[in-house]
Amino acid sequence: MNWLFSFSLGGLAGLLFYWYAPDPLSVEKGSADKKRIPFHQYFPIKQFAASVAPVLERVFPSLIAKLDRQLVEAGRPDNGVRAAHFLAALYFPALLIAVYAMVFAALGIQDVKSMVLTSILAFAVLAFCGPLWIKNMRDKRKRRLDQQFPGFLDFVLMMKEAGETLAASLRLYVLNNPGLELTEHIRRVVAGIETHKDGLPGAVMEFHNECASELGQTTLLSILKAEEMGARSAAMLRDVATDMRERRYEDAEKIAESLKARSMAPAVLMFMGAFLMLLAGSLGKMFTSLGG
Repeated sequence: MNWLFSFSLGGLAGLLFYWYAPDPLSVEKGSADKKRIPFHQYFPIKQFAASVAPVLERVFPSLIAKLDRQLVEAGRPDNGVRAAHFLAALYFPALLIAVYAMVFAALGIQDVKSMVLTSILAFAVLAFCGPLWIKNMRDKRKRRLDQQFPGFLDFVLMMKEAGETLAASLRLYVLNNPGLELTEHIRRVVAGIETHKDGLPGAVMEFHNECASELGQTTLLSILKAEEMGARSAAMLRDVATDMRERRYEDAEKIAESLKARSMAPAVLMFMGAFLMLLAGSLGKMFTSLGG
């Protein structure tokens, strides 16, 4: 019971920390009601992470490289936090749980074996949650970009048909679509028109290489290809937008069909339940009349 009590409190501490720690993306946006310092920027956690991060990079180079790539695709949250620093910060509450277990062991409330198991499990749980958290941030951004890229392509096509250049179209998109996930990326592309060594194509390709959305990558390549074609750019973009719209309709129809199939099972069960209730009533009346 002492071991169970100690581990349950340690697990509760870890869950509370995971629940409290804000999403770095929401912190970066700085909403009025949720503007908090990222957990890995607090002084003791920051110092601890700075010491542990180099060790993680040496011991798990391939995993850290993969997670760094996912953080790039997640939009470089919290001013480009590195995966090793992020994971090391997650180990800080596990260290607190280990200290907590040691205090319990020193007071004789639990034995040393339980203390060791508590510490190992705390580190294992948070080590498992760290990569999942990073992947979750990346997947959320991917879904948001998948939803916003079709509208972006339609806007660029409309501007091209009105005679605007691609650079002017991107600037107008930033001005007319504030607060969107995609707008932040396009703002960096617009800034890169003047600063990137390859100009606009280089800035767009940089966004392409960091984009988590396959739909977005296809859209960006189509826009660049259309820009190379010059006079026929609007016609090509119109074909791409039409094809993308048709695929969205097909996907929506597939989802609708799957929902119909899923809704049939509850309907059949409800019908069978009502039928059996009516049948039971009729049989009851029939047997009652026969018995009388």
